[in-house]
Amino acid sequence: RIFLATSGIIHFAMHQISLSRQNDVVNEKTIFGRLSPLLLLRRMPRSYYRVVHKALLSEKEIRDIMVDLTAFLSNTLKAHAMKNDQSNLAKEEKKLLAELAGHCLPFSNKVAYGQGCSPGTNES
Repeated sequence: RIFLATSGIIHFAMHQISLSRQNDVVNEKTIFGRLSPLLLLRRMPRSYYRVVHKALLSEKEIRDIMVDLTAFLSNTLKAHAMKNDQSNLAKEEKKLLAELAGHCLPFSNKVAYGQGCSPGTNES
């Protein structure tokens, strides 16, 4: 049940992230729309992510969504690094992205597709 709930939340959050990124306007509503799916993912316990990692080899749909999520987190962190924005909002968003990236490790597609070490072995 934890796997189904967690994968549903991750799928929902990724859908919301894709919707929020379609709008180029920046105001309070769009900032909240951009951050709220990430905040939802942050509230999930780390143990729930471990359950998802255990299913990466056997569940193609969750594997694909986790690859998309890790790619999004990695690309957004890189974009923040390139901008070198020192505003409080940017700092908080980078902190949130980095925290979620830690939950989603390993980043490697090789691991996600079963060609490396088993999922969840990088957990501390």
